[in-house]
Parts: sequence; C-alpha cells; structure tokens
Amino acid sequence: MTFKVKKNILVMAFILLINIVIYAISLSLTDFGSGKYVVATVIFLLVFLNIVSLLVNTVMIEDTNIRVKSLYGKKVINLNELTEISFVPLKGRILMMLSDKHNFAFISSMIDGFDSIVEYIKGVVKDENLLNVLNEVRMDVIDQKNKMVFIFLIVLNLVVIASFVYNFYIGQ
Repeated sequence: MTFKVKKNILVMAFILLINIVIYAISLSLTDFGSGKYVVATVIFLLVFLNIVSLLVNTVMIEDTNIRVKSLYGKKVINLNELTEISFVPLKGRILMMLSDKHNFAFISSMIDGFDSIVEYIKGVVKDENLLNVLNEVRMDVIDQKNKMVFIFLIVLNLVVIASFVYNFYIGQ
C-alpha cells in the first residue's frame, strides 16, 4: 500500500504558488523599490520547496516494513523491531514518530490514509505499551488539525489574491 499527501492540500499549495507568481507580476506596477523582487522570490521559493516536499513525501507499507520517503531521504522501519512510537503535535498537523533498532521516521497526519496506517500498525505490533500509545490517538483531533491547515491555505490564497488585485488597482 502506498500513501501520499492529501490532494486537497496539494491543490491549495499549487494554487498558492500560481497566486504568488501573479502577485510578483503585480509588484512590477508598484513603487515599493527593488526589495519587492527579493521578497517575492523568497516567498516563491518557500512555497515551491514546500510543494516539492509534499510531492516527495510517500509512505509505503510492505508486510512488516514501513518505508518513508521524504526530502531528507528514505527510511525503512521494521514493525517487528519497533521500539518506540510517539506523536508530536504541531500547529496544523501531528507527526507520528516510529523507531526501530536501526532507524526512525516521521509520518505526517497530512498523509491521505493516515488513519489506515495507524490501524495497520496496531494490527502488527504486539507490545502492549506501543499499542497503548496507538490507542490514545484521536483521529477526530487529527482531522480537525488537517482541516485547519486547509482553511489556512485558503485564507493565505485570499490574502495573496487581495494583494495582487490591490497592486493591479493602484498600479494603474
């Protein structure tokens, strides 16, 4: 089974990138000085790198192995040798950290099918302490956090759209 980042997050990120390009074009109509291009370039690069990271992020389940591919490389976690499971809450998502005797890997809750990954791990893991950690996961909280990321991307797109509409308006 292969899992990738949720499509709605990717679509909103791509739309944001397009809006940032339009915003950069709108800056040419303003008198903000030469620093405006530096700011637009930095914003573009940050969003572009984030999209690349989202596109590369893949989780594959093969029997008792979980393969995680990210910008930082590839990791393989053997679920039969799992030593630790922990959850790291962030503002817009939750990261699940899996560690075996050789590696550790992070799996983002923005992965489509995150709940299926957690359920699969529950079916393989035998250690009671690890199962207790997995059973404490509240998918409703994770879904709420993912919705907040999506809403944040919508708001960010609206702000960028308002900015370039304003720039086109005052530039004329």
